[in-house]
Amino acid sequence: MKRTQKPAPKKTLKTQKSRESAIRETQNVTAPVQTTLESRIVRVFFSSPFRGLEMEREELAKKYWPWLSSLCSKAGYEFVPVDLRWGITSEKMSNASTIEVCLREIDRSDLFVGFYGQRYGWNGLKDEHLQRNFDVASCKYSWVKNYRDRSVTEIEFLHGFINKPGMKPACFFFREKAYDEKMAKSGNIDEACKYKDEPKAIELLRSLKTKIKTMKDKCCDFVEDYPDPTSGAQYMFEAIKRYLEKTILAKPAEEKSDIEKESLLHEAYYLSRLGVGTKRLYVGGEANLKEVDRHVVSDLKGFSDKPLLVLGDAGFGKTALLANWIDRHKRKYPDDIIAYHFVGSAPNSTSEKDVLIRLVTQLTLGFDQTPNTSKTSSKTKDTTTTKATASPLIAERNEKLLKLRTCETYDIYRKLTDVLKKISESGKRAIIVIDSLNRMGPVHQTKQELYWLPTELPNGVALLVSTLTTDVARTKVWMEDRHWETLEVKPLGSEQKHTIIKEMLAMRGKELTPTQAKKIVQKEQTSNALYLEIFLQELCNFGDFQKFNGHLVSLLEANSTKELFVKKIRQLEEDFNPPKLKENTVGKVLCCILLSRFGLSDQEIKEITGIPDQLWSSIFFAMEDFFVIRRGLYNFAYEDLADAVREKYSKDEEIVRGYKITMVNYYTKKLDEFGQHNFLVGKIVDRIADELPPLLKQLGKKEKLKDTVSNLSVFRALFSRPDSLYDLINYLNFTHKYGRNISLMYVTSLDKHADVLRDKRKTDSDTFTVKDLLAMAYDIAEVVRESGHSGDAVGVLQWAIKLQKEMCGSEGIYEDSTLTDLYIGIIDKLAGLYCDLERFADSEELHKTCLGIKESLQGSDQNRKADIAISLNGLALVYQRLGKHDKAMEYYQKCLQIHREELSENHRLIGDTLNNIGSLLFGMDRFEEAINYLNSAVKVYEVCYFGIFHPDLAGSLNNLAICYRNLNEMDKAGSLLEKAYEMAVMAFGHRHPDVAERLINLGVYHQHLQQYDKALEMYNKALDICKESFGDSHLRTLLVMENIAGAYVTDGKHSQAHRFFKKAGEVLYKQGRMDASLPSLNDQMLHYYVNNDRKDDAVKLLDRLIDSSVAKPVYFITLEQLDTECKNYQQVQRPNNYTVEHAAERFPLDPDILEFIINVTSKCGNVERMLHVLKAGKYDCGACNQAFSQFLQHGYRREGMNILEYAIEISPYEWMTYYNLAMVHAGYGEYIIAITLLRKAIVVEPDVLVLRETLGKLLMATGDADTAKSELQVALKLAKGDQQNVDKIEDLLKKLG
Repeated sequence: MKRTQKPAPKKTLKTQKSRESAIRETQNVTAPVQTTLESRIVRVFFSSPFRGLEMEREELAKKYWPWLSSLCSKAGYEFVPVDLRWGITSEKMSNASTIEVCLREIDRSDLFVGFYGQRYGWNGLKDEHLQRNFDVASCKYSWVKNYRDRSVTEIEFLHGFINKPGMKPACFFFREKAYDEKMAKSGNIDEACKYKDEPKAIELLRSLKTKIKTMKDKCCDFVEDYPDPTSGAQYMFEAIKRYLEKTILAKPAEEKSDIEKESLLHEAYYLSRLGVGTKRLYVGGEANLKEVDRHVVSDLKGFSDKPLLVLGDAGFGKTALLANWIDRHKRKYPDDIIAYHFVGSAPNSTSEKDVLIRLVTQLTLGFDQTPNTSKTSSKTKDTTTTKATASPLIAERNEKLLKLRTCETYDIYRKLTDVLKKISESGKRAIIVIDSLNRMGPVHQTKQELYWLPTELPNGVALLVSTLTTDVARTKVWMEDRHWETLEVKPLGSEQKHTIIKEMLAMRGKELTPTQAKKIVQKEQTSNALYLEIFLQELCNFGDFQKFNGHLVSLLEANSTKELFVKKIRQLEEDFNPPKLKENTVGKVLCCILLSRFGLSDQEIKEITGIPDQLWSSIFFAMEDFFVIRRGLYNFAYEDLADAVREKYSKDEEIVRGYKITMVNYYTKKLDEFGQHNFLVGKIVDRIADELPPLLKQLGKKEKLKDTVSNLSVFRALFSRPDSLYDLINYLNFTHKYGRNISLMYVTSLDKHADVLRDKRKTDSDTFTVKDLLAMAYDIAEVVRESGHSGDAVGVLQWAIKLQKEMCGSEGIYEDSTLTDLYIGIIDKLAGLYCDLERFADSEELHKTCLGIKESLQGSDQNRKADIAISLNGLALVYQRLGKHDKAMEYYQKCLQIHREELSENHRLIGDTLNNIGSLLFGMDRFEEAINYLNSAVKVYEVCYFGIFHPDLAGSLNNLAICYRNLNEMDKAGSLLEKAYEMAVMAFGHRHPDVAERLINLGVYHQHLQQYDKALEMYNKALDICKESFGDSHLRTLLVMENIAGAYVTDGKHSQAHRFFKKAGEVLYKQGRMDASLPSLNDQMLHYYVNNDRKDDAVKLLDRLIDSSVAKPVYFITLEQLDTECKNYQQVQRPNNYTVEHAAERFPLDPDILEFIINVTSKCGNVERMLHVLKAGKYDCGACNQAFSQFLQHGYRREGMNILEYAIEISPYEWMTYYNLAMVHAGYGEYIIAITLLRKAIVVEPDVLVLRETLGKLLMATGDADTAKSELQVALKLAKGDQQNVDKIEDLLKKLG
């Protein structure tokens, strides 16, 4: 092979197939590119005979044209290879226009690439059709008539280079003769003819090559004798690439900031989407452009200040619409500030943070650079910088960008709203354009959709956004929640299709026959611009013009974009799968990308699949337009492509499983490389933590997944990122049924690391310290608790305390501030866990211990105040759980005051305290006050957990819902409960205790609405979770069972409630926790048992209830009633504490017990029992009189006297008791005793008529007339005004004379 490079001498390298560079730099190479719109297209004309050089063209089309297209696209240009293997229609052939078309295409090309084998090409003075071509071409290119004996290819060489060498950049490549001779000896005659020619043609070709060789110093590149088609294509690629690097890809003289570099990528992207063809024609979008204007330009008729959502299926032209609108608006309104972001157009462009940062920087720069003059002013601000000032300015901009990237998302969001407010107040107009939101990274299950986009825009600010019609989650937020207006991009019409086909092919110097074009236009799927674009690309890249019609028909068989992608994948397999390998390399690459969670990096793709660099590059460039790159990870830009990969490869489950195993092995090996004791490399293993656990979960490899998440490197990587934390919790709950196993797994792993610390001689590693290990233990305990296993988290913290004392000593803990903080944090968390476990005494003691430590340290460290508040909050929670509400409120308020003094207004701890106070007030039935605090907590959480459905936020919403439910505001309660439930599921999955709590509250809500089936559905789901998380006998499990029973009871289905009610009650009784049971449910079930002849169940229930703190008097009464109904009542022996007598002691002065015992004893005259109950129940004189009355009614007068005597004993100042007892004695003729009792009553109440009158009567009966007369005269005075009594007493006095 011979290759020339100036100023090096010529080398003959026939034996050494060297790839040395042979560039000739001329004025053409470095000539400036044009500045018109057309200059955004780089056209390269490829000239060679059709036959014999097909393989070079195929290699170029498959491997290198996509690569060159990618390079140009990044600079804002479109690479157009002009390859006239096909595209000259039969009409033009018949009209003899072939030569003219070729020469005209050369005229509008930027670079000429000529290559030859040993065949001269189409020539002949006797070829009438060819000579007609010369005639036609000579009308425009008169010089061609002097070369009628030459081949069409030489005419192209003459026009592209030889006639005016150096005027147009050109490069030439000649294949060595040995290759053609070898191919000419092929047994196939048709194939052999491609590589040899007639003697005269051979001489003309030799002359042409010699002529080129003599002018090689005017060439960009000249390669003589390349060995084979593969090498030739690569030489051509390298030459074209060097040309591009010298022209459009050349680095600008001035340095650019990172912001400017990113902006250039977005600009290049939108410029490349302006339209089709040389003129960048935007097809069929004028009406859409006007509709966009209506949402931006306020003085237009029908102006709307609502944001606009541009919708359409994939490939319908949403990006083209927005790109063209930006381009036109910038020219028409140059003073407007447009911040545009094309998702996926730059490396850092697919996360919400990426979008916010770019919008803030664009708007800020635009506002700063906009002149402070009226819009009609023609003056502009001078933004030029000298070299002396450029570097500091770039450094300053880079520093600002770096600061933005380290900010929390909420802080960037605030910066965005602030700059929009400034722009609005200045009277300027700002437009935000965000294209292809569907290409953004997947939204984590715990994140809200579109939380980062402002819900309200100031005056003069417009917002334009595009996404897929199928992007349901986001479109629902915009259309239903935010009430945006929409613009739907419609499919292409026939006329638009014709235009696109014509323009796209004309740009490559091609044309279809009317029949061919009609077939494409009539295909319904070509109404999708993406389908049509892919279709035309595949046509243009097809290499065999003789088989072109068959290829077109084959493409038309695709009835969807997905099917077209399937065909493209098949073509990739044909083009790039190495023939010597049985493995489907293309399939493996695409399938691994599909199976990944977030995509794969360049390095991962190459190492997982074993694909060589160049082969991967070829595949990538062939598919670049259909990939999106998120943070350096390649994924599919279109769901149709993902679906095509699934359809093509996922049918064979074994192959897919094999790919997953390959990926698992790759990431496992990477993890093993870090070693067992290097857990501080969290950032390095982020990718492993992202991809390996979900793959293991899909494969059902629980043991391997346990090993992976127990690796402290993986744990740290997952725990340190909010999104991944809940993934970790889900992995743990998937692999472990019981929390103790999770705890044991991590303690074992921690112990292994502790052994390294115990004996440093076993390792030279200083990668971690005891502080790191303690911090890790603290985090592990938090994860175990969040997984729903508070009890098992205790063991991890106790291990940490033990290790700290072992390694540091009791005093050493306080000698290092970091160790002190760790110790305090561990104690705080342990105290909190004790409270969760209802070990209130232990919790209070630990909190007080911790508070004492903090207060003792406060003198030397003023920052301890916030720590003190944490202990106060912990103690308040203990007191709240113990029912000491006033004390809890006191501590909460102290805590809140300190937090507000020490922390920012939206700090998480302030939200926690506000939520706790709201919860406390709710428990005190102070619902309106509770709502105020809970709403305040929600506001804090929405800021500190910006965009995240955090469990803390869900908890506050849940508490709010219950408050509203108690206030009977059911609509508010229902929506909040649903939201809280959804948040819990997003955070923890469907099997977490927090989710169970949300389900229970939803069940109560539906039960309140008498939606019993729905309530039972919620309760049963909660029951399954609680059984799985806590076991069958845990309090939470039992209370859910009572909820289920309660729902059945409310629905009148007591018999179905019985099973759940009985089991829960029996276990609660054994545990001594009947106080936790629902009182109303117990009463309802007791009533059901009693009234439905289920006495055994009633007695068992009463046994449980009476022997508990929830006992009521009615339970004792009912039990005795049931006992008396037994046939063997006399044999029923109850312990004393089950008797009504005991009930009287427990419930003094209870009216139900009094009524029951009076009724029972008065019927049989059992005065002893009556007196016992009256004494035990501390009943007053009124109760005794009530009992006496019943005894008297049932004929037990003498027994009743004992009750009255007891009444006088306990209350000697009640005249009625004396009177009643006197009347009983009088009835038995015991007048003297009766008179004595009445005189005692008169001492108590001397002015009671009945006492004086009765005493007078009894005295008359004993013959003491004088005394009787005296008493009756007193009675007469007392009866004054009561004529009936006056008459009666006067009659008595008359009898006395």
